[in-house]
Amino acid sequence: MVQLQKASDKVFCNIKEKRLKFDDKVMKMEEASLKKMWEKKDRKRKEEQEFQLKMMQILCSSCLQIQSSTQTVLWV
Repeated sequence: MVQLQKASDKVFCNIKEKRLKFDDKVMKMEEASLKKMWEKKDRKRKEEQEFQLKMMQILCSSCLQIQSSTQTVLWV
């Protein structure tokens, strides 16, 4: 009876250990997936910020050109 209990405990421990290893693998896969998603969002956010910066630079440059040409007209 004791041997049967020990064998049962050993099987249960093996199953539990395999389950923990499986859970660990799943967690690592989910973590990798989340990391990829975050990197993609960060990259997209950075591209959007760079685009907005370029648009602001173009706008400011255009405003300065208009302002400069207006001053030239006023001085003439």
